Amino acid sequence: MPRLWRLAVCAAIVMTVFCSCTRDGGSSEQTLSSTHERSTAAETSGVTVETGTQPSQSTPAATATTVQESSNAATTSAPATTAVSPENTTPATVEEIVACFNEAANKIKQEKPGYRFSVESATDRDSMAIDAEIPFKGFITRFIASGINKETKSTVSRGNSHNDFPVKGQSVASKLKADAIKSASCMLTGDYYVIELHFKDEKLNTLPEKPFGCRHGNAFSVILASDFANAFGGIHINMPGFKVQVENKKFAPTYTGSIITCSIRVSGMRMTQAKYFLNSLCVVETEIDVNRKIYPMVITFNYSVTESYVFT
Repeated sequence: MPRLWRLAVCAAIVMTVFCSCTRDGGSSEQTLSSTHERSTAAETSGVTVETGTQPSQSTPAATATTVQESSNAATTSAPATTAVSPENTTPATVEEIVACFNEAANKIKQEKPGYRFSVESATDRDSMAIDAEIPFKGFITRFIASGINKETKSTVSRGNSHNDFPVKGQSVASKLKADAIKSASCMLTGDYYVIELHFKDEKLNTLPEKPFGCRHGNAFSVILASDFANAFGGIHINMPGFKVQVENKKFAPTYTGSIITCSIRVSGMRMTQAKYFLNSLCVVETEIDVNRKIYPMVITFNYSVTESYVFT
């Protein structure tokens, strides 16, 4: 086996292991807006809040009716009647919207309502960059893309384990804090809150060590350092005249452009639909030792996972 071809194969092996750490996924044609259509403009109200700003608050003017009577008519006095508008309890600040999301998300783990879900993991092969001058770059990027770009759909029955719902493997679904959010909106549409959370970018030097170990990890199921290490404990190939050792040196994700949207029934604060879009810019530093000759390689690529849920 020519040395250059061996190097390409080793690089492919590295990314095979990475792909095994990712979660198979599938696309969903369902959208939150199509499930709860707005019936009339009068039935819909909401707010959009940017981090660091306070929404303007206005109090509807009290409506009163004044009746003018003739001076010759008998005058009687009665207490004035003031029309009072019902209080709007729609979450109006980032803190309130995040608290509403946390409450509804955590009820999923507690009450186990059952759900249908689809997961789609995706990357763009053309946007991948490999810094090393090695042959067969096209083969390597194609191999990586084919391992990542997957779809799946499944169903979890009511009462069964909901451990795969974010945050995966935890009894709590969300510990999200307002300081992770760039902007948030909450619309009251009929009997439902429709929430959209846009996350601030978050750059890490390494993968998180444990769940809830970073701001995104407080709501998303992120790949953990232990997951990657267990799948990629090191590759050693020993053959006559051919020894290869592959070692992952660094995996640094930057979470950017991540969004969570969900629909929550106001009565009972129960989530009915949710979509989690986790987007990462990944930098993987790998070192390949072929017969004691070192080939360092850095692969940069964008990687996203979209998880869509409909609760039953």
